[in-house]
Amino acid sequence: MKIWNTILYNAVRRLQSRIWVKFILFLKYYLKQFFFLGVNSYSQIVSAFRAQGDLKEDQLTILPVLQNVLGISRERHTAEVKRALYDEQLSEIASRLIS
Repeated sequence: MKIWNTILYNAVRRLQSRIWVKFILFLKYYLKQFFFLGVNSYSQIVSAFRAQGDLKEDQLTILPVLQNVLGISRERHTAEVKRALYDEQLSEIASRLIS
């Protein structure tokens, strides 16, 4: 009887460790997806603000809040702003909206 308990105990431990490994891999995958969704959302918002023309005061207050909520680093923020600033399509849209 004792041998069966040991075998069963070891089998359960192996199964639990496999489940935890799968769970950790699952969690890692979805956290990475969540991060990319946040970066993509921030990029789209910066593009939308740029297409509206020069940044207004309310937009300037929204960006740092979004940056904190979505976990966007200072470097990523700078890169997104530069990308939007030099995007010809966004500049064209902004100039047409202004005039």
